[in-house]
Amino acid sequence: MKKRSIAVFVCVLSMLTACLTPVRADAAASTGDSPREKVWNMMWKMATVTWTPSKTVYYDHSNEVIGPFVFREGVTYIGMPYTQSMSSIERFTRSFANKNQDGVLTNFQPWVPVQYTSAPGGNDTIDILMGNDCSGAIYWAVSKVADVSFKTVREMMPANNTGLSFLTVDGLTPFNSTEKEYTSTIISDSFSGLSDEAKKAELFKYYAEVKRGDILAGSYPAGVNGVETRYGHSMMVESVRVNRDSNDEITGGTVTVLQNGGPGRGADVGQWKSQLNETDIDIDSSVSSPSQIIWNYGEISFEELYDNYYIPLTVAQYSSQDPLPDGLVSVSSNNTGRLHLTDGVVTSEKYRLQSVTVSIHEGDDADGSLMGSVTLDTATYRWNMYKSATTQRVNENSIDLISFAPYLAQIGMKHGDTYYYVLSARLANEEDYVLKEFAFVY
Repeated sequence: MKKRSIAVFVCVLSMLTACLTPVRADAAASTGDSPREKVWNMMWKMATVTWTPSKTVYYDHSNEVIGPFVFREGVTYIGMPYTQSMSSIERFTRSFANKNQDGVLTNFQPWVPVQYTSAPGGNDTIDILMGNDCSGAIYWAVSKVADVSFKTVREMMPANNTGLSFLTVDGLTPFNSTEKEYTSTIISDSFSGLSDEAKKAELFKYYAEVKRGDILAGSYPAGVNGVETRYGHSMMVESVRVNRDSNDEITGGTVTVLQNGGPGRGADVGQWKSQLNETDIDIDSSVSSPSQIIWNYGEISFEELYDNYYIPLTVAQYSSQDPLPDGLVSVSSNNTGRLHLTDGVVTSEKYRLQSVTVSIHEGDDADGSLMGSVTLDTATYRWNMYKSATTQRVNENSIDLISFAPYLAQIGMKHGDTYYYVLSARLANEEDYVLKEFAFVY
């Protein structure tokens, strides 16, 4: 097995009102190779990728909280779109046919015919693979260093065993709840008997200890804070600034966060017509954002975090003294030859299996001209899973190579000619593994 490390690009509506600013496409990611830096840099890549659709694409989640909205032909946007489908940055960038010299992605390619979609109003293929949301972005960022499987903000709660844990200070945490959905209940359970001021003081101590790559998650049921539907949102921490009084007691502070913060930023928000399969929309130009910048980056006060029941979460790998483990990926069949191009299942035992690629070259080695290359992603949102896109956040770890059969049949190999087959896998930690390669006569 050969391993090559190569680089790639890199919610429910936020109810917070703090000083958030659009992400700048030219801002720099952090430097360093620690697990925290790896996670932060992946989050930053998703926030700063620039792209220009060559056709107008629509998003309709048929949800009372988000959507529908539109990304306009010829307009350059910054950041992966906010959708509640579930795409990795790699899958997103591969959906564009061209990348110009300035790094701008153009010529957006649809994935499936529109007749295969089922949203009222006839949604376009942006629903299928286009973007991610607050928790989806965090999922892909953290997947660089850990196996995680949360599908929503509520599933981030440690009691769900989906890969995150409560932040500790000197090995201790005040959170002792087995609640699996709402941070409001976790706070209530953990600080039972304390006054509001004492509860706030305790939470401020933990807000003050967050570090880059940590996560702030807040969720509560309908009826809390006057909301009509349940609330959930998550953000990634960059840094913290703490205010203290003359006795060195914490009086407040701010946390700088990065978030895929919801629609209405960078997209026209419209109202879909009710007729099935009709893609015309009525645009309310008054709510269009002139910035075309989708993500938010800026400061949130301790007070606002407390008022919206945010708790700090972290990743176990951040505090481990051991180096991150290498990936462990294999294919179940070692058969070679023309009849065995799609034999076996590729499986990863460490890190999410992000994609698998089969390449066919002319001649008897990999230096021959490339005849064709097919990449299949585990991040693909299948059209018949509409409204269930979040299931794709489960830590998928295998792809059956029989899935490549219809694609390889289109490459145009000629009987009697010699070709070279290369099977490789990419894991979420951004490592590529060559699993099998051989020459064969077609």
